[in-house]
Amino acid sequence: MDGTVLYSGVVAVHFEPESLVIAAHPNPFSERILMEINSAAEKNVKVSITDIYGKELFRRNTKIQKGQNVIELLPDPSLPSGLYMIYAEHGNRVQMIKVTKK
Repeated sequence: MDGTVLYSGVVAVHFEPESLVIAAHPNPFSERILMEINSAAEKNVKVSITDIYGKELFRRNTKIQKGQNVIELLPDPSLPSGLYMIYAEHGNRVQMIKVTKK
């Protein structure tokens, strides 16, 4: 180290705005989940529910429209009470929210 300072060139970084915003209710749920998906464009989305170990328990592929969409999810009624993750996958992006079953 000789005390000199060297700066690198400036690099512009652009982030794509979130193309999906998701929510689920009621949370906690007992039998069904209403999943709200707000999308910037029409697209195909894979919705899945996993347990805390990552085991997929429910999967549904659906086409959503631009704007607000509501999808009813009916997971297996025999699922035990506990924490679950809902994933919405589109292209190379994944959104996740946590829900609890009563």
